[in-house]
Amino acid sequence: MDILNQKEIKKNSSNQKIFDAALETFATKGFSLTTLSDVAKISGVTQGLVSQRFNKITLFDMVMQRELDYIKNGLSDCSNIFELLLKS
Repeated sequence: MDILNQKEIKKNSSNQKIFDAALETFATKGFSLTTLSDVAKISGVTQGLVSQRFNKITLFDMVMQRELDYIKNGLSDCSNIFELLLKS
């Protein structure tokens, strides 16, 4: 999957539901016990849609990347605030 396709997938609202459900399921059941069917049930989309767009490894990778991006953005925001405080 190339970067352009990943960006298009991330923008789709049903994919956001899938990512949120996948994060919850991976966190509670672990990678090996999580199924795409579990993710579909929690996200409220069909199993066919989840299976058509993702395999379990790709879904895990994309969810983890999304979470790492949140962390990096949060750290960047903290760094910017810290720099402003030092300048004042």
